Amino acid sequence: MTTQDIEHVYQETSATLKAISQKRNATLFFQKMMWLLMGMYFVGATLVVLSAYFPEELKWLSVIANKLLGSTENPYQQLYYLLPLLILISINSYFFSGAFYRFKTLEMNTISKMIKHLFPQAEFSQTSQINNNITKESKLFAWIKTNTPVYTFGQMRTSINGTYLNIADIGFIEEHIGNKLINTVLRIPLLNIPVVIYQYILKNIVTSKTSDAVYFSFRGMYCWANFNKKLTTRTIVIPNSLTTRLDRFASFNFKDEEKIALEDARFNSHFSVYSPDQIESRYVLSSSVMEKITTLKERFNRNIMLSFINNKVFLAVENPNGIFSFPSGKLDSITIIEELIAEINTAQSMVTELKLNR
Repeated sequence: MTTQDIEHVYQETSATLKAISQKRNATLFFQKMMWLLMGMYFVGATLVVLSAYFPEELKWLSVIANKLLGSTENPYQQLYYLLPLLILISINSYFFSGAFYRFKTLEMNTISKMIKHLFPQAEFSQTSQINNNITKESKLFAWIKTNTPVYTFGQMRTSINGTYLNIADIGFIEEHIGNKLINTVLRIPLLNIPVVIYQYILKNIVTSKTSDAVYFSFRGMYCWANFNKKLTTRTIVIPNSLTTRLDRFASFNFKDEEKIALEDARFNSHFSVYSPDQIESRYVLSSSVMEKITTLKERFNRNIMLSFINNKVFLAVENPNGIFSFPSGKLDSITIIEELIAEINTAQSMVTELKLNR
């Protein structure tokens, strides 16, 4: 792929990229307004309920509610505030759904056009969904279950020196420790009110992500490929963070694993390794392989995870916007295309640098 190829694709899509940026901004505006109005409605309705149940304990709340939302003399005054909010929410939701559809349709068509021009040898689909078993098979996600829905926003398949590499843009919600805690608090009266306001209202107001990527516990690139070695167990490489390690320990699904102590300090600063078999994991993670994985991590500059199981290798790279979606902000630079190419090329380098075809 030459610089001329990249410049040609940019010239072909630059006007469309500007239109996508404008449509994204319109979508985000209606999204934020919708949740702002819903937040106002939720707070107003909560004031009404609380003032009725706790008239003495929360006198200050009763005074506010009576002034703003109604009183015994005029109990229907609250409708003057809540009913117009409901109407505004409905109108805004209509404009939001239209803006979101136009934005995503144009974005998907443009991404597909770019992939076909930049990687003509690859198969690309935005409609095929990967099977949940493929994500479970990797053992990378501690809390994913058989019934966890996995959403696919695009899938690419290419052959590199006879090895097939699958690259998918996926998103799903794991019931990990953080989500379990949130769900527990949501069942507790009164305590659940600030959680609802933060989790489902404020996050949607302040986010720069569109609604299709706000709540995923993982959104990003997910790759898998076969390699010419047959392993008897698994080797898991995950980010070296307390949250990730705690999630893996608390899931109780990997009790046969132990943390493997390796000698590469640079590698250890980024990753923790788990396996039931120290000997095989050290065979898989030779010094050259650890160096290449660390290089992959530094190229992506985001959290990455790998696993080696049977004769397959799996790679997951966090990307809040998704690999087959455009990032937030202006899209008036050729770097948008260069970054897309860099993401895919870096994933493809996993086959060559880890020598999967040997």
